Amino acid sequence: MSASIRSRVYVAAVSVYEPGVVEAAVRRGMEHVTPRIGKNLLLHSDWSGGEAEITPAASTRPELVSGALNVLLGSNRDRLAMLGGRGGLEIPARRALRRATGDGVFARQGFARLSRVFGARVRLQPGDEGRLYRYQLSVGALLSNEQRRDRARVLPPEERASQRVVAGWELYHADTFVLLPKLRYSVELGGLSGAIALLGHSLQRPEDRDLGGDRIRHHRLADLLEIGDPDLVVSDGIEVGWGGGSVCQSGRPLGVVIVANNAVAHDAVACRLLGLDPEAMPHLVTASSRGYGPLQNDSIDLQSEVDFPETALRVRGYGAPPLQTPVHFRSWYQERTGFALGLEVLGGESSEVAGRARLLAWLMACWDHPDTRERMKDWPEISFMVGVNDEGPRYLRVALLGDRAIADFSRHCAAERTALAVPRRLRRLCGGITRVVHFRRRDGRSGLALAIPGAPPSLRDISVGLRLFSLGSIVSPLLRVEGAVSRLFYRLLAFFRRRRRNSRGIAVVHARKIERLSDRPWRRLWSSPARLQLREGVQVEALVAPENGEFS
Repeated sequence: MSASIRSRVYVAAVSVYEPGVVEAAVRRGMEHVTPRIGKNLLLHSDWSGGEAEITPAASTRPELVSGALNVLLGSNRDRLAMLGGRGGLEIPARRALRRATGDGVFARQGFARLSRVFGARVRLQPGDEGRLYRYQLSVGALLSNEQRRDRARVLPPEERASQRVVAGWELYHADTFVLLPKLRYSVELGGLSGAIALLGHSLQRPEDRDLGGDRIRHHRLADLLEIGDPDLVVSDGIEVGWGGGSVCQSGRPLGVVIVANNAVAHDAVACRLLGLDPEAMPHLVTASSRGYGPLQNDSIDLQSEVDFPETALRVRGYGAPPLQTPVHFRSWYQERTGFALGLEVLGGESSEVAGRARLLAWLMACWDHPDTRERMKDWPEISFMVGVNDEGPRYLRVALLGDRAIADFSRHCAAERTALAVPRRLRRLCGGITRVVHFRRRDGRSGLALAIPGAPPSLRDISVGLRLFSLGSIVSPLLRVEGAVSRLFYRLLAFFRRRRRNSRGIAVVHARKIERLSDRPWRRLWSSPARLQLREGVQVEALVAPENGEFS
């Protein structure tokens, strides 16, 4: 995108998942957006689903990607496309792309079918199998250790959290980068899961997503725009995920495809379509404050085939967004079912936003599926603790979610001892559980507490840990998505392929050397440090398609 071009967004009306209809809508949007399309295209799609029954509206549909590829590749035989992404819930990407929801020719193989439809012109690259680069960042001053530790301090949005980020090598060499997000409500982001959320999901390794703790998660999302600012965004809003957890919620018809040349502007427009306020979402405010894009309508060149107030009214008809905090989940559940669950949530201090959001996303996932919603009535009495709390737990079975809750728990006990310590090598298999604590309260009653570390712990760790702790009574639908045997097979496959492709180590490159980003407007806001010089010996490679169009 040239420095002289305004952020442009086009909202096309599309009611069905047919590649031809989607293709026509994308063409109309491209005429307005006029993105720069090069020879080597890199596309990242949302593969957060994996089971149509449980995650019906979590992934971008393959039909939309097929329609977009028809426009992008066209009749130019010199253009090649690499389609990448990662699976949600720590599901191996290769399995997720094969299981993504689709109809017609995409019903059985999902995204894997694209390599047959387009032949050697499209290569599928699971994000957890590829070659990696370590990107040196320079946009914004780096947050100091004092700023990170002081939880009472408001962090300046224009300062970055990451010195370097690890992501796929193809970002460095692509001529054009395209994001294909799925529009859905995100409990964890407090609103929209759109283009910037897809960057955080598809570029970051699972072990890096919560690196540094919950206080800087919005800064880390914004950091990724320095390497992943897209040339084009084509989002799937034909059906929108709404009303529940971040991945298991139901799909509702919205009937739009949004085409944009700026990720921040795209997300701002998508928020208003859904009746949400983009300026109330910290990750969008942080990204905009660094110059990555505008949030205000008067700074966006917008054309729309749909009426915004009418669309927002339709979304309100689908029901209010989920709870904003898990603390009230018990009363919320009782209002809708007439049944009082034996659970309580101690949510910690006001700064424990990420921990509470992660727990709420897990609880809402259990609510979303009818089977687990009913099984919640059979859960044992349990207290969930997040962060530092003034009050102790009511129940004798306690789940300590996160490092701060684990460290704070001893204050609420008269005595405690480790009843079971999980060996380090088995923790991954047991959902990250470190130990089970036998404790005695000050009133003399004793119970058991489960320690699940993290900042905050992942949805999978919470699911696995609580199922083991409850001896099978607490079951989350998230575990049904992954499939234990196939997950293990694909994880091993990804591990060996990633290890082979990075056998010489992970090279360090500078984000300022990414050629397609050299003329971005936000580059003018930040000076180029003299020390940021490309290291000698970094080899420049082109994106190439395999001979038969299959996975390499």
